[in-house]
Amino acid sequence: MDRPPTTIAGVEVGVVILAAALCLIGGVSVALLQGSVFAGIASASALFAGILLTMGMLPDSAT
Repeated sequence: MDRPPTTIAGVEVGVVILAAALCLIGGVSVALLQGSVFAGIASASALFAGILLTMGMLPDSAT
């Protein structure tokens, strides 16, 4: 009954949820600190792009 964990784009679901939460919290924080919705969207987009870039550099998990 041991099943491998469910993955999204090769990454476990928990990691995906944490990455999405980081983007959301970071974007909202910057928007509140700067008083600018554009700054929040820009920072969340930059975090998301960084996460995607990092995921692309990581090796595929060995199975």
